[in-house]
Amino acid sequence: MKHRILAFCMLLIMICTPAHAGSPKVTDMSLERMGSSIHYPQLTGLADLAAQTTVNAAIMEKGQINARLTRMAALGNAPVKLNVSYAYTLEGDVFSCAILADGAVETSRATQVWSTVNINLFNGKEITFADLFKDVDAATAFIESYLDEQVAPELSAHL
Repeated sequence: MKHRILAFCMLLIMICTPAHAGSPKVTDMSLERMGSSIHYPQLTGLADLAAQTTVNAAIMEKGQINARLTRMAALGNAPVKLNVSYAYTLEGDVFSCAILADGAVETSRATQVWSTVNINLFNGKEITFADLFKDVDAATAFIESYLDEQVAPELSAHL
């Protein structure tokens, strides 16, 4: 009888426990050619394969990875190279990634382009600015004020 009750309790726990993203892992995808390099993340191990596909497609789209690969191939032996790198965090059901394209991104003149990907791994949906703040207008005003008062003077000293 005790075994039946224990088995029933375990079954009840399994049924009532909410689904989670699984055990996602980040794989570094990379290609190096003639001094240029492109590194970008791809996720594996999500319980929901549709969400995993959505996340990986968002990384490719937001990071403009296909455009960067095409650009790298076109550069050949050009003196200014293209390098794409990233940093990420994977906390619970949230994947957040910053991707930096540095060098000959669009022309032979060196520049930098940042892009970000923030995704809820449980449902594969992007986490937006509006998801983070109750009052988006007030948050925007605060950030703009901070940039104008604190960051702009520091930047102008370096230009």
